[in-house]
Amino acid sequence: KDFRTFRRDPAQWAQLLIFMGLGCFYFLYLRRFYEQDLDRSFKNGISLLTLTATSFLMCAYTGRFIFPMLSLEGKKFWILGLLPLDRSRLIIGKFVFSSMGCLVAGEFLVLFTNLMLGMPWPIVASHMLTIGLLALGFSGLSVGLGACMPNFRESDPSKIAVGFGGTVNLVVGLFLLAVVIAL
Repeated sequence: KDFRTFRRDPAQWAQLLIFMGLGCFYFLYLRRFYEQDLDRSFKNGISLLTLTATSFLMCAYTGRFIFPMLSLEGKKFWILGLLPLDRSRLIIGKFVFSSMGCLVAGEFLVLFTNLMLGMPWPIVASHMLTIGLLALGFSGLSVGLGACMPNFRESDPSKIAVGFGGTVNLVVGLFLLAVVIAL
């Protein structure tokens, strides 16, 4: 249902295309670094920068698109209470939808970049593990905080994302990102 709602809203497509465009520009310019003979420490730095940039994009994506999902049910939220399933299953469904999208996109970006840079497999594996943990963490934060602080009166997802709950979600997500990348 969430994917159908997203697919029908062209205003959200443009924002997703901006996120994808940022990633594409990054990879286009990364190619220039790859063509030169780089020192190992510089390749490690680029690899860590890629991990950080991908994590920032995932944090922004989940804050912008995933956090408002439950709030977008709006005045029809009571209908969900009539469904023959527990509300926790609804939240878990939104979490799985979010985490699968983040995992697929994030893992692809990090794996592709690390292979392009010729990084050793232990670094590739640790970066993929880090992206997996961050994808689950960002998805859990966005879905969980979106369920704790819904705004059923607003129908514009961008206004929900920049409200109090969205700001709390972004700050906590950036704190999680800083802690995981520092470790």
